Amino acid sequence: MVIAKTTTDVRMNKAGLNGAVVEAVARGEKPYGIIIEYMALNAKAAGSPVDFVFPEEGVSSITQPVAILAGSDNIEAAKVFVDWQLSQAAQEQSVTQGYFPIFAGVQPPAGYPAVADLNILEADPVVMLAEDEANKLAFADLFGG
Repeated sequence: MVIAKTTTDVRMNKAGLNGAVVEAVARGEKPYGIIIEYMALNAKAAGSPVDFVFPEEGVSSITQPVAILAGSDNIEAAKVFVDWQLSQAAQEQSVTQGYFPIFAGVQPPAGYPAVADLNILEADPVVMLAEDEANKLAFADLFGG
């Protein structure tokens, strides 16, 4: 919320879905959108007249968690799936879909900066969960919703 509080006179409206944000910017209806990087960069790679800016102040990390539930009907199959998700092959596939890899040595998608060049903001999941509701209310107060 620190970065958002430095923005003045921002008029925002919700587009509903991430794809709608990219489309509104591409059509020139909006001068910018707040969106996950891979959607904008994939659209750019496909020829859309959009771009994505990684703020120098820092970027958040968004995890794609994977877990095995204790009550799973097929624990062994779940273990195979999780092992695959954490494999070199899965990381290379994720790059083809426009995601940053988590393994060192796997290059990010074309047009993406090197992960080492990004200022990734520290994130404590325990603190994030504890402050979740207050952050949602503060965001709604700043930007409507």
